[in-house]
Amino acid sequence: MLILLGWALGLLSPAVVEGIRRRRDSTAVRDALLSELRDLRYRVALASFRACSTYGDIDREYLVWLEAVLRSCPEIKADNSVLRLIEEHLALDDKAFKEFVRMSKEENPALGLKKYAVPLLDARLQSLWHLPLSFQRGLLAVRTHLNLLNEEIDQSRYYFGLTFTIDGDNHKRVVENFVGAQRNFAVQAKRIINEIQKLVPSDAG
Repeated sequence: MLILLGWALGLLSPAVVEGIRRRRDSTAVRDALLSELRDLRYRVALASFRACSTYGDIDREYLVWLEAVLRSCPEIKADNSVLRLIEEHLALDDKAFKEFVRMSKEENPALGLKKYAVPLLDARLQSLWHLPLSFQRGLLAVRTHLNLLNEEIDQSRYYFGLTFTIDGDNHKRVVENFVGAQRNFAVQAKRIINEIQKLVPSDAG
């Protein structure tokens, strides 16, 4: 009986070891992906603030949202100047707040936007089966919104290039399309950040 028991345990041991290894690898991959998402969240949040400020698309609701996002970013602890600025603006009365928005808006904006990449997520996109299904869905949602975000950046660059080659009424339409693409960037930025917030544990405090 003892011999049979030993033989059975011997058969089970490789499976147990493999299960432990997979759980360990799964945790390591998840942590690495979360780190990449945290970095993306912070950079996109700052770019969103720049875009909304440039075009005067800021209201209190947006700043409250942005403040909550930045407070959940560990990076903000190293440089919280933007957070202080947001707090100061939220403390303004309505008249002063409207003046702040007016002063922030640029007359002839040409915001330079850089495309964003998630190399680790892209490398692992076909091998996420060992992660929880809800986490997989969240990652795919982030990737989808990131594609849309980068498409708006491409559109922005395209129309910006056309502003140097087209005159008259067509130039006006090109400028409108350029501004529209940059404003759409801010909309997509908020969407992708909200998706990341669902996946990343809060780092506030």
